[in-house]
Amino acid sequence: MSRLAELGYDVVQMKVFLSYATVDNKWASQLRERLAHAGLDVWDPNREVLPGQDWSGKISGALRDSDAMVVLVSPQAAESDSVRREIEYALGSPRYAHRLIPLVIRPTRKLPWILEQLQMVPLNNNIERAARAIVKRLEQGTERGKEARAAAH
Repeated sequence: MSRLAELGYDVVQMKVFLSYATVDNKWASQLRERLAHAGLDVWDPNREVLPGQDWSGKISGALRDSDAMVVLVSPQAAESDSVRREIEYALGSPRYAHRLIPLVIRPTRKLPWILEQLQMVPLNNNIERAARAIVKRLEQGTERGKEARAAAH
């Protein structure tokens, strides 16, 4: 049994939203494959939103339905209005508590200050290791989130 399942999640039910700049699609695709292989339901806007569809509506719905977010950090992502809005949504939503994970694929000095407060996962050109670290962080974040919700009741 996986650690996420022990914490009350059917791992397949945990939906992870990928946030990244389009130029980082190669890394996002590789990460999506690894996280899906680990049993997570990964929502990738560049795969899920087809040409002609309501992009804003699809993104909004996916953000509402997701339990976690992985942000691929790069100079281009730091400049992206879409990535910034997605991060702001996650920071303002209790669903994402302890489950907003920045993955640094290329360092940047223009990172939103609030993201700098979170522990980063470095890519270091090893997507396998990064994916394992993300799954572990999701497990830890889920445990912390359950504890915080229990303490609030």
